[in-house]
Amino acid sequence: MKFTIERDRLNNAVKKAGSVISARPTVSIMGHFLLDVQANHLVITATGLDQTITLTLEANIEQEGKATVSAKILSQLVQRLPNGDVSVSLDERGMVNVVCARNAFSLQSLDPLQFPIEGREESRREFMISTSQLCGNIANVLTRFLLKKQKHQ
Repeated sequence: MKFTIERDRLNNAVKKAGSVISARPTVSIMGHFLLDVQANHLVITATGLDQTITLTLEANIEQEGKATVSAKILSQLVQRLPNGDVSVSLDERGMVNVVCARNAFSLQSLDPLQFPIEGREESRREFMISTSQLCGNIANVLTRFLLKKQKHQ
């Protein structure tokens, strides 16, 4: 994975994506951004307990791939970088390298396959139910709930 993007565009995206991440994630990878570098764009995904945000940015793509990086560290780092182009790459050791002007940083990446993406094909379940059947099921649940509530009063 390797791409180059203008610092301000990356900074705005990580600020926006970081807004859904919990301050104290229960699983460490949930405190990370998923960076998915595709044919002509960068896709940044962040997830919290109840929200997921995906942002697609145009970038100069040199090599496709995926990596995760700590949202907090990347956000703080990008915010402090000087204006200009930021080059981001994943090396063979699993480190995400961020270079801008004379600044160079290496951040540890976790396995991108462990990133909890809502709506992945393998976790998606679909079914069809008629309107009348759905309404009947809701009525049954409400009736049982009300009867239970009356017994406890």
